Amino acid sequence: KAVVSTQSTGPVVEYKLFHCLPHQILSRRWNTGFDMMAALPYLLHFILPLLFLVYNITFRRRKSVPLIYQYLWCCGWTNIVAVCIQFLFPTAPPWFNDSAVFDEWTEELISAAPNEAAFQRIDALLGVPWFKNLYGKSPLKFGSFPSLHVAWPTVLLVHQPWINTKVGLLHVLWITWAALYSSHHYLVDAMGGICIVIAVKLGMLHIWEPFSSYVESPSKTERHFTRLLSCSKAV
Repeated sequence: KAVVSTQSTGPVVEYKLFHCLPHQILSRRWNTGFDMMAALPYLLHFILPLLFLVYNITFRRRKSVPLIYQYLWCCGWTNIVAVCIQFLFPTAPPWFNDSAVFDEWTEELISAAPNEAAFQRIDALLGVPWFKNLYGKSPLKFGSFPSLHVAWPTVLLVHQPWINTKVGLLHVLWITWAALYSSHHYLVDAMGGICIVIAVKLGMLHIWEPFSSYVESPSKTERHFTRLLSCSKAV
């Protein structure tokens, strides 16, 4: 006899916070256009740090050197903290919890959706297993919390994002929507990624980071981040 698994940290926390599962609401009405919109930031995720470096070197040139040091330091510590949490406290992603079927007596897994989740529709549409190859070979199957997909654009946001702050915020909202729509993350996973970046950045501003002596105008970065925090509190 088989049963569907419904107990996991992610959905339990979300029911207590929101009295619903936001990812199920967003993924309920899907279409090819939404699939493409969600797939794009996921594909960009793997080269996002490099793209931001190229952007700074190309458009900000010499003024960007101190910013790049701080950006790489923040990005590195964000990844270290997030991956440690993922290994120490593994959490199943929505696509697994929503589809996994276990044997009632042995509790062995009988079936589950593929790792690429909603992006399997993109693979089927294009006839190329891009997302299957990307996520099927991942060594960390249960690393839903915190979301590094959301954390990386947040790192960019607190380091003078490309063009302006509004574009940076839009990027964070875009990848958050994509993560929920594709059933790769819960909303609390996205919130966790954002909180880690904020904690790391606050540590850099108020505790220590090794590049403060190279920054031409350290107050500018601090004012920028303080303004972001004020905006988020106002929202």
